[in-house]
Order: sequence, then structure tokens, then C-alpha cells
Amino acid sequence: MAQHTGGSRGLAGAREAGIARAQAEAKEPSTNSGTSTLRIASDDEELLERAAAEAYAAGAGGAIEEPGALLLFADDAALPEILAALAPFRSEGLAIGEAVREPAIEWSEEWKRGLGPIVISPRLLVRPPFAAAPPGFAGIDLVIDPGQAFGTGGHATTRLALAGLDALPHAALHGARVLDVGCGSGVLALAALALGAAHADGCDLDALATEAAQVAARENGFAERAHWFTGSTGELRGGYDGIVANLLRTEMQPLLADFARLAKPGAWLVLAGLLVSEREQMLAALAAVGFHVTGERDETDATGDAWLGLTAERSA
Repeated sequence: MAQHTGGSRGLAGAREAGIARAQAEAKEPSTNSGTSTLRIASDDEELLERAAAEAYAAGAGGAIEEPGALLLFADDAALPEILAALAPFRSEGLAIGEAVREPAIEWSEEWKRGLGPIVISPRLLVRPPFAAAPPGFAGIDLVIDPGQAFGTGGHATTRLALAGLDALPHAALHGARVLDVGCGSGVLALAALALGAAHADGCDLDALATEAAQVAARENGFAERAHWFTGSTGELRGGYDGIVANLLRTEMQPLLADFARLAKPGAWLVLAGLLVSEREQMLAALAAVGFHVTGERDETDATGDAWLGLTAERSA
């Protein structure tokens, strides 16, 4: 059985990888004086994701999402390597625009742009350390350092997963043992703990993610109640009262049988990362392994993608 539990969430994951690089570069107190933008476009989202990943590996330092496109930021010195990395994708239909020289960018501030507190409900919000909670907010305040791994609350899929956790009955979370699959920054596991779970495990194939999650747990006061490991669900024994996963359908569907193995009878499941168009396929796949859907929510992001969140329960 395939065991893929990485923290990537499509273009949003690629963008946050770029933020991580920009944040690391911002530790140097210099301003980039030779920066260009490069627009890559395709109607094939998977192709765009693969191309973006190669661009980041070649030195792209940040990005802005557009419908069917990605506007990459890069130092001029890195452009030749980036263009070389993107060139093979032309044969698959990727459109690569001309590089456009941009004014100097102060990366130490640029990567923070658009990142602020995300209010999930009157009792739960997620915010970066440089942004304060809204005046008068009296709920649970999770502080997540952005850019280290996916899951700051800024993407629709993360918000759907957080909303799914927040909507669970008190009895479902109180004292629960929870698993966060593809944990990224650990925000979902930490939210479960903040909402009443007794213990949370988080797994991800990316060591950067589990390291970031460990830091986030410590900084939010949950280090003693959370455990993180780099690996797959196949390494776990089970007995969980609830499982939360924010993964693309192609990553998640092969894991559903393992979710059924790991979940106690009557355990809950909170899923996000799915497109609304994948609803019927996922409902059938969940039913096939003994889960029935008890709740649904959806959100359309700025690019027009309609995302789906599901809550389900394992048959007793």
C-alpha cells in the first residue's frame, strides 16, 4: 500500500516553500538589488506544481498565485538556473514568460506581506508571531511561525480542517488521542490539543515539517502532549479517537484503509485538501473502508478553486 504523508498542498505548499527560502534569506540584513519576476502558466495544476517545485529548488525565492499561473520572484543571478530547470516543462505545455526586472525588495519584510491572524471561530485563531490577535478576541490563540512548513491557517484547506476540528462536539475531543497525518507545521494537532484533546501524534514525510511542528508545540505550551515523527502511517499501531488530515486527494485516498486500521470504532475523521469536484469519489472511498460522512463544508480560494472539508465517523 502506498504510504504518502507529505505536507504539500499544491500551489499553496509550493508558495510556502518559497516563503521559507525568503525568510531564511531575510536573516541577512541586506536588500536584494537584482530581483526579477517570471510568470509560468498552465491549465494543468499538477504540471504547474511540479514546475514550481523545480523552480524553488533552482533558487526562486517567493511567489504570488494567479489563476492558472504563478509569478515567481528570483535574484537575477539565479535566473539562468531557474530557466534551465523550467525548460523541460515546455514540452508538456508550460508557458514561460519573459523575466521582468523589479525594484529592490526588502525580503525581511516582503515575506510577511498578507500574513495576519486567521480567526476560525470565536474560540480559535491562528496567527504568526509578528501579528497580534484582533482586539477583544478571548479564545484560543495559536502562534505558528510561517514559512517553515505548510499550515499557517492562510490557505482554504487549512481553514477547513481547523473549522472541522472546531465544530466537533466537546465529548469527541475531550481527552482524545489524535493523529495528524501530513502534519506540516503541526497546526491541526495543536488545535486539537487546544480544543481539549489529551495527546496528539503528527507524522510527515518531510523532516523540515516535523522539526517545525516540534518547535510550534514547544512555543505554544504543548510539548509534553505532542509527539512528532518523520515517516508514514504504516509505522503506527493505532487506537486513535480521531484523525485529521489535510492532503490532496491523490495523497489521501490511498491512506483511507490505513485510517480505518488506526481509528477506534466510533472514531472521528476530519479531512481537507479535497476539491468539491472530488466529493462523490471521496464519499464512496470512505464508505468502502467503513466511514460515514457526518458533516461537510466548502470554501473557494482567491484563485477560484473550490475546496471541500469532510467530517466522518468510523462504524462501530
